[in-house]
Amino acid sequence: MTKKQNPIDTRARGIYVVSPSSAVADAKVLTRGVKRLEKMGFKVALDRETLAREQRFAGSDQARLGSLHRAAKQSLPIVMASRGGYGITRLLPHIDWRLMADTNKRFVGQSDFTAFNLALLAKTGLVSYAGPTVCYD
Repeated sequence: MTKKQNPIDTRARGIYVVSPSSAVADAKVLTRGVKRLEKMGFKVALDRETLAREQRFAGSDQARLGSLHRAAKQSLPIVMASRGGYGITRLLPHIDWRLMADTNKRFVGQSDFTAFNLALLAKTGLVSYAGPTVCYD
């Protein structure tokens, strides 16, 4: 299911934030990160589950999977992880990779998100980015 990515429209500077791994420990850190991105000229939208918590995770596996699928369907061109941590590997077998391939989104994150980056490449041939998250650990 290899798909060629089109260049991102640089005029559409927007970031959709998801939490596919560990829970955000401090909402103030997320808010500060969003404000920094906005000062850089990005429109930022948070997924409704960004601050969810179930044990150490940012919500149940089903909720975090739903966040990734919503991220693929929304209009902003960049999808960024709120933070790394642990838990995205539990989602990999359930991700709709065709949906991810058809999005033309740029996915960015680090730490645990690297598993998503590599799976996206293996399943779809698409490039994603090892890079910053909104929060730091």
